[in-house]
Amino acid sequence: MKYQKTVNISSFQPSDYKTLQVGQWISQCGAKGVFLGVKPSGTIVAAWYENAKRTNNYSNYLADLRRYAKGV
Repeated sequence: MKYQKTVNISSFQPSDYKTLQVGQWISQCGAKGVFLGVKPSGTIVAAWYENAKRTNNYSNYLADLRRYAKGV
């Protein structure tokens, strides 16, 4: 599956997240982030760019959030 241009998720319904693949750039209310999945509980997980900038290790930050999304 190909990635799309940044997807605005402001008007998404819960079922719409099934159309996104992990790693897809998303935006909401002007904030940009990377979609990391949906937890089994239905919680949507994304790494928001402004939060990620504050970390010392971006790849560990993404990996931790991805594990969280998977419920591991």
